[in-house]
Amino acid sequence: MNILDIAVIAIIAFFAVKAYRGGFILSCLSFLPSLCALIVTYVFQPVLSKFIRSTEFYINLKTSIGNFLSIDNVISNSAMQAQSEIINNMNIPNFLKSTLMENNNPVIYNILNVESIGDYITGFIANIFINIVTMVLLFVVTSIVVKIIIKTLNSVSKLPVVNSLNKFAGLLVGFIQGAVIVWVICIGLTFFYFNPSWKEFFEMLDSSFIASFMYQNNILLFMILRIFG
Repeated sequence: MNILDIAVIAIIAFFAVKAYRGGFILSCLSFLPSLCALIVTYVFQPVLSKFIRSTEFYINLKTSIGNFLSIDNVISNSAMQAQSEIINNMNIPNFLKSTLMENNNPVIYNILNVESIGDYITGFIANIFINIVTMVLLFVVTSIVVKIIIKTLNSVSKLPVVNSLNKFAGLLVGFIQGAVIVWVICIGLTFFYFNPSWKEFFEMLDSSFIASFMYQNNILLFMILRIFG
């Protein structure tokens, strides 16, 4: 266990204690906007992402990613290697390498409208960025709408006094809230993977136990990595 494990435990513990004090009902109401936002995002995000993949923005994004990763040079230097080896030799996170290899098939090529391995890699990563943008957009908008509805109904002020069972149930909700916050942070950290100054941080992350588990088993990230619903 290292400092990153302690940080993850601290975040989850903070939300758990906070929810325990507030109780199950209050915690659920405070978490309701996020829960509704997750559901709306899960349902509508693939549709919105599919629409964006049909626009000029997607093409320009693929080109920018290809230039950033020097994809043409990588492929030309690996001309005699198998596609899996080309992906393995790229400077990208391991979970992304695994996902690229798992989805390297004609069906995904057709969905992304690509033909070559280079187009596939840039198209797949571009799709991830699009998924992130659409998820954030849908999440924020839905959260705001639900919070307005809850505030208008003023339900919280009419709740009965919480009891012990209510508090322990709230503790469970707090654990979930904390886990979601940690997953959001992990998604943000992914963007710094390519930055050399963060190399030591990710080495520390790999050597951790709890933090590494949360990073590698990120449900929100699994939603981002999916291509179709």
